[in-house]
Amino acid sequence: MGRGEGGHRPMGVLFSEGNGPSRDGRRFGKRTGSVMEDQLEEQGVLNVKRLIALSAVAAASLAVAALIFSDASAQSPGHGAGRSAGPSNVALIDVQYIFKNHPRFKAQMAEMRKDVEAAEAQVQQRSEEIRQRAQDLERYKGSPQYKAKEREIADAQAQMAIDVRSQKRDFLQREAKIYHNTYIEIWQAVDYFCKQNGIAMVLRFSGERADTENPEEVLRDINKPIVWHQNSLDITEYIMRDLNRGGSPGSSGGRVGERPSRGTVPFQR
Repeated sequence: MGRGEGGHRPMGVLFSEGNGPSRDGRRFGKRTGSVMEDQLEEQGVLNVKRLIALSAVAAASLAVAALIFSDASAQSPGHGAGRSAGPSNVALIDVQYIFKNHPRFKAQMAEMRKDVEAAEAQVQQRSEEIRQRAQDLERYKGSPQYKAKEREIADAQAQMAIDVRSQKRDFLQREAKIYHNTYIEIWQAVDYFCKQNGIAMVLRFSGERADTENPEEVLRDINKPIVWHQNSLDITEYIMRDLNRGGSPGSSGGRVGERPSRGTVPFQR
């Protein structure tokens, strides 16, 4: 979930395994870099052709699935009451977009980030204290206290490593719970909307526009399973409206009507 499928990376908000905080207080494990020119040259045209072929197969499969569900709806009396059978029985939703714009999700994640930063600051302070003790240890060389001081420093380092792992696990579990609860909220809103509008299936898609100057985004966009769709199939804004109001599912009305277009043109011109 999330745009890490693009912009939101769902997991890994604390320290990288085996590392403490950085000197400037930022997290370890941050992804850097992008698709390099030499990698693109190695992949070449064959890689792009393969992605295009996969996209064509995926699109064809989805088209067949849509037709099957349309036929099934036509043959089942009472199914999708209030709507005629046809391709409109299949809808699309941009889950990444919803996570990126969900107000309560964003607030919970911002609050957790503050807690992570506070925890990292504490670990950094402990690391500095241990470093100072290690420097002071040189003064005890050759004295009876040297081994005892050395043992104290080793114990402090070991305890800090244990505490960091425990904090990392707690934050990852907390983050996973936030994502899970938000997804359940999205699912409930989708469930209500589909029952109200006779929708048989909702497929995930991405309406994010690709930057033509970014090769990685272009390749990602070519590989999207949904090549084209009618704007009326996109129910993202309806669900987003329900979630933003913070009420029970369907508080915004629930029936299909006019709504602003999110502009799902694949490439920026």
